[in-house]
Amino acid sequence: MKKILMIFVLLLVYSSLSATGVIIPDDEDYPKDLLKNKLCEIRVNIKGNMAETIVYEEFINEWNQPVDGVYSFPLPEYARATAIYYWRNDTTFKAILKVKEQTPNPGTGSGGVAALVNDYIGENGIKILFKGIAAGEVQKVELHYIANLDYHMGEFGYTFPLNTELFVNYPIDYLNIDVNIESHRPILSYDMPSHPGFVFTQEDDYNLKLSYLKSKAYITSDMKLNYTIVNPELVIDFHSQFRNDRGGHFTLYYNSPDTSPASLSKEIVFLVENSSRMRGAKFNQSIDAVKTALEMLSEEDSFNIIFFNSITSKFRYTPVAADSSNISSAIGFLEAAAWNYGSDLHNGLLEALAQFSDAAKNNSILTFTTGYSPVDPLEIEEENEYSTGIFLIGMGTEVERARIEMTANLNYGRAFYFTEENYDNNEVVKILEKINSPLAKDIDITFNKSDISNICPEKYLSLYGGTQFHVSGLYDIGETNSITIEGVNKNGTFIEEFQVEYTADSLENSSADKLWAKQKMDELEWEIEVYGESDELKEELIDLSLAYGIRCRYTAYIADYTTTTSLNEIEDETILPESYSFLKSNYPNPFNPSTRIRFFLSDADIGKVKIVKIFDILGRLVAVIDISGFSGGWHEITFDGRDFYGSALASGTYIVTLQVGNSVRNSIKIVLMK
Repeated sequence: MKKILMIFVLLLVYSSLSATGVIIPDDEDYPKDLLKNKLCEIRVNIKGNMAETIVYEEFINEWNQPVDGVYSFPLPEYARATAIYYWRNDTTFKAILKVKEQTPNPGTGSGGVAALVNDYIGENGIKILFKGIAAGEVQKVELHYIANLDYHMGEFGYTFPLNTELFVNYPIDYLNIDVNIESHRPILSYDMPSHPGFVFTQEDDYNLKLSYLKSKAYITSDMKLNYTIVNPELVIDFHSQFRNDRGGHFTLYYNSPDTSPASLSKEIVFLVENSSRMRGAKFNQSIDAVKTALEMLSEEDSFNIIFFNSITSKFRYTPVAADSSNISSAIGFLEAAAWNYGSDLHNGLLEALAQFSDAAKNNSILTFTTGYSPVDPLEIEEENEYSTGIFLIGMGTEVERARIEMTANLNYGRAFYFTEENYDNNEVVKILEKINSPLAKDIDITFNKSDISNICPEKYLSLYGGTQFHVSGLYDIGETNSITIEGVNKNGTFIEEFQVEYTADSLENSSADKLWAKQKMDELEWEIEVYGESDELKEELIDLSLAYGIRCRYTAYIADYTTTTSLNEIEDETILPESYSFLKSNYPNPFNPSTRIRFFLSDADIGKVKIVKIFDILGRLVAVIDISGFSGGWHEITFDGRDFYGSALASGTYIVTLQVGNSVRNSIKIVLMK
């Protein structure tokens, strides 16, 4: 019987952590719980407010027999997978989507490693079965996914789930991270605090590349990236793409300036669940957050506090001024909260909405809840007379996300989540700063184009200081046209008009179609989970999933070992950082005696000296290939496994770097195996 007691104890303590993928063998006689992780390569292509992540991993079957294995990856909650590639016998395959449930992890699911991995990858995790991994064979897999970046007060944040210490307590062969940022506004500063020692290249104010390479790496901390941009005024980022088989898709991001003195006066109701489910750390953290929020209010603001379980209790009958006396009394009310059984979030929200009577103020409800409570998002939307922004913070590990997110989406708000373990007061303060600085309300966006359709979401948030919001939709004809954003600020009605390009190009902004599909699929899945499945909703969701290659609740990625692909096809689906030259990969890897190295050259680097250098694992230069004469675009060169003098190199790991001028762009690892 496998010894999993130690890992079980660790997961009980750190179950909220996530990391890179793992493969569970589907044979109880396999000598270990998991196939061994060999290496991890992470590529992040950031364009404006959106990130495409590509993670390439290798795992080795250490047994003397072939084995099936399930690859499981902890996809971030707000991300959607867009493609999976895998390899066998030097052939590249693309996983296909089929209408079926994901392959379960081997085991009963009620205990053991399978249950632990299920907890580890979460509800949004990706699973795919690889069959017949030969003895000693390396299983290669590449996962693509998209997500919007975190944004606050001019700072973008990106996190990759790289903390694998609960399952992988040994060093992998190497860890390689490459981040390409193409910003629409000047980049002021940047940092990768999780991985000191990164290398950066910034050729101009708008383009930045960060690289990190470490051999014998312990993957024990998530990769975190932060960078700040110039953010002086309301600006938009607009991405569009046109494909003959799907028509035109666009995503509009509008980013508000940082907090300014011209914010609107506001009225806010703090709605806090005090049911038995919230007892303990979750409730104490919620109370601390409300106390912090009270101290951030100005005297021209007004507020109230409502506790809810099976019934509600109010601090005051109606909102009161946020002066020192009322705040002091409110803190006493918070600290004297009593417990009760039951939880009625729906009634709590209706009570909170009834508090508002002034349409001139920016009205908000900030709710702390487990989410395990009946609530009808459509009825709440119907009762929301004053366009109140409903912001919900889900507390704990067992949260009804669909109900929370649908309610926020229909009511000018957003959803956030914390567990007892990952609660971060700094992150809570960021949420409070957003809600505390309304710059404009009653936002309306007019697309001055007659063929726009399927816009989502339909409700536009108020403009809060230093925040972003995005809207996606469809169009039929590529052209230049205008978008008008209007609303009400402290000085009255404002109108901003922007010229945008609805492209007719099928290659430009190659993720615009998937961003729209992701948002539309999110809304459909919320509706199905909250109100129940119907044939119409199910069919629409499945059709979107299969058409756009994005997994939904009814579909799964399948390795059929017949759907082949090529490096060109993989790269066609990748968001290319057109301002940067970089090494992509080599094939085959491991190799003997030669391998093809794939790279992309930017037009901006034409005329510069460009050299591919190969180093051994000790850092000694063993070979150089001059590629200065290549044109812009994708290319391949062959490396024959020999050094400067034509002598065959020994088996081992080698580092390949691309140098443009005096700048090292990125590195990849290649393995010569004889």
